[in-house]
Amino acid sequence: MVGQDYNVDRCSGDCNGFLPICLTSCLQTITCISLDCAETKRFAIVPGVVAFNRSTRVWQQTVQIANRSCDRVENLALGLDSLASGWTLTNGNTGAFPNKGFGALDSLGKVTVTLQFDRVGTPALTYNPFVTGTVIAATAKTASAACQAPQLATK
Repeated sequence: MVGQDYNVDRCSGDCNGFLPICLTSCLQTITCISLDCAETKRFAIVPGVVAFNRSTRVWQQTVQIANRSCDRVENLALGLDSLASGWTLTNGNTGAFPNKGFGALDSLGKVTVTLQFDRVGTPALTYNPFVTGTVIAATAKTASAACQAPQLATK
């Protein structure tokens, strides 16, 4: 396998004389190895501060989500696993699997999702956020510029 030694110099040597697609594939393999390309690492999820709007009587939180991969991801939803008892998501899908759908993210794209809640009692808001979606493999046409093969520095 090209790039299997986890070394950019090895990619350059393995792909010498081949099409640029070889180098791109090799470098993406190395990037994937170094980032641990498991689904849990595909997204960066950063929940913001929870605020109460006294006029609307709604609790609100923004969550920033970044797609760390070079693939487009569609049919996205922010899931709230283990949502604290007493809290109900009011602007998404409720029930045993509370979640808020938000469309798609391009490769290396970012989005801010706004969650709204009702609260019964005084428990703190806690949950384990995760993102689900359908991965659309990147092509040379759809990958962002940052996902294209980087220029290798000469020694």
